[in-house]
Amino acid sequence: MTLLGKIFTVLIMIMSVMFMGVSIIVYATHTNWREKSLALADKVKQTDDVVKELTENLTTQKDRLEREQAARRYSLAALQIRADAYEAEWKNMNEAFKKEQSRAGLDAAALVSAEITKDKLTTEVKVLREEIRATQKLADDFFANVLILTDGNAQLEGERLRFAEKNSQLIAQVSRLANVLNANGLDENSNVTT
Repeated sequence: MTLLGKIFTVLIMIMSVMFMGVSIIVYATHTNWREKSLALADKVKQTDDVVKELTENLTTQKDRLEREQAARRYSLAALQIRADAYEAEWKNMNEAFKKEQSRAGLDAAALVSAEITKDKLTTEVKVLREEIRATQKLADDFFANVLILTDGNAQLEGERLRFAEKNSQLIAQVSRLANVLNANGLDENSNVTT
């Protein structure tokens, strides 16, 4: 064989090895599109199921969100009504507080006036108590004098009664003696010593 035939033979061998490598690579990269399409169809079906489930979940969540938003709107409206009521009540309470505060100011002024009056009355009561004590002492002294005088009067009345009784006894005795003298023919100027 000639050199050129040998070169072609080696080239054919290199090319056949190269074609064999290409065919191996092609076989290795060869995919079964039918299996792959079935697998992809299953994946698409699963994805569709997931998408459908997520869509239903999203719809449910949207409905729940709408209900919650409506509930929040109602609760916000109710809270706004309560806030308005509390604000009105606060205004009423504030007005009542201001009235009570002014009334308390008047009461404080009245209290100060009453305190001054109380101090005056306390001083006056002290003076009156001292006068009462002095008057009571005078009354006690007067009562003691009245008792002394009443006792003296009772003693004098007793003595007067005793003297009146003695006087009546003496008058009775003189009258008996006068009868005795008259019976004996004597008078009060007669001499009885002889």
